[in-house]
Amino acid sequence: MDMQKLAYNDDASFTFQKIKPIPSYVYSFWWLEKNLDRLAEVPAVYVFLSYNKITLYTGETKNLRSRIKQHIKGSHNEDLYLAIRNGDVANLLIFECSTELDAIMLERYLITGNQYCGIYNKTFNEKTHKKNQVNLEDKGTPTLNTMEE
Repeated sequence: MDMQKLAYNDDASFTFQKIKPIPSYVYSFWWLEKNLDRLAEVPAVYVFLSYNKITLYTGETKNLRSRIKQHIKGSHNEDLYLAIRNGDVANLLIFECSTELDAIMLERYLITGNQYCGIYNKTFNEKTHKKNQVNLEDKGTPTLNTMEE
C-alpha cells in the first residue's frame, strides 16, 4: 500500500534540543529568603542564578518549599550554601511540575542539555542514576523506579 503524504515538513523530526522550557516563576533571591512560606509545596525543578546569569545549581524536588529551606540552611550542597551566604545568588527560577516524575525528567533534560547545568551540580553519577531510573520501555505512561539507598 502506497501512503500519500498530506503534509510534509523538512524539519518535522522531533528533538528535545529545540525545546526551552519557560519557568513558572522567577524570584529575586533576597525577596524569596524573606517570603519562603509563599513557595508552593509541589514537585518542581529550581535553578539558582548568579548576578551574571551564571547557573549555579539546578535541582528537583517533590516539595519545593522544604527543599529551598534546606538549601538556605546548608544541608545539601556546601558550595551552593557558601554562594547563598556570600550573597552571590541573584534569582531563583522555578519550574512547577505535575508529578515527581515530571520534575526528575525535566531536571535531567535541563542539566544534560546544558540549558541550566550549574557549576555546583555534580554530574549524574552512577549512584544517582541507579536510585531514580525512568522506565520508558513499557507501553503507556513513563514510570519512575526508585530504589532505596
